[in-house]
Amino acid sequence: RISEGMPKHRIPDGFDIKSLPESLDWRDKGIITDVKDQGHCGSCYAHASVAQLESYVAINSSMLPTFSTQQITSCVPNPDSCGGTGNCRGNIPELVFDYVKDHGITTEWQYPYTSYFGDEVQCQFNTTRHHVGGRIDGYVKLDENNYTSVMHALATVGPLAINVQANTWRHYETGVYSGCSNASDVDIDHVVQLVGYGFDEEEKLPYWLVRNSWDVRFGEKGYIKLLRAESSERVQCGKDPTPLDGTGCTGGPDSVTVCGQCGVLYDASYPVGARPGWH
Repeated sequence: RISEGMPKHRIPDGFDIKSLPESLDWRDKGIITDVKDQGHCGSCYAHASVAQLESYVAINSSMLPTFSTQQITSCVPNPDSCGGTGNCRGNIPELVFDYVKDHGITTEWQYPYTSYFGDEVQCQFNTTRHHVGGRIDGYVKLDENNYTSVMHALATVGPLAINVQANTWRHYETGVYSGCSNASDVDIDHVVQLVGYGFDEEEKLPYWLVRNSWDVRFGEKGYIKLLRAESSERVQCGKDPTPLDGTGCTGGPDSVTVCGQCGVLYDASYPVGARPGWH
């Protein structure tokens, strides 16, 4: 099951959100790897979580590794069917981070991605054959649907793994996306990496900068800008009646409240203690 007692992200007393930079793009810091393509496999959780591991090893060291999404896709157990049933049928970042805490993660070149066409490959990770390229001590969860917490963590700590509704993104090309109204039922169904925020001068709209895993041909070279509320008071919320499609586990609630464009604020996390495997 998901680890109990994992630390929550804490915001300092007296924190003023106006003290944060007006815009932020973690790509400018050299800690974001190239956009990948998950293909026909429901491994978005693996791609987003691995992107997080790569970024946080880079933040904490002088190297930017490329880790194995196939190891995560094939090897992370999902006994309670959280966000799917594992492998190419869905999982959640928290279980990925739990697995990497216990086992470490190898590199892409040692364990390359082979599930592009939807093949559910069994786990072949073996420490006698695969060098461990990265390790973590655990992960931190943000409070659900907390605009200030997401802004603070993104600006002061690093990128975030987030769960979103993406079933309307296929035709997105450029600009600030506002196609998730939250006026009707929301269906959280995809995991991505939140890497920044800013203000689109052409459209005069604030946005969240999101890295997807549908190849660079998607959107703005693999990225999408989601409409961002200008303050926590203006955040829109909706109900997700199918939590098992997103982050829910067997035996969980029948519906959950999700906030922000496409549910961007609902579920966010980041790894802690990320380091190269030999440390």
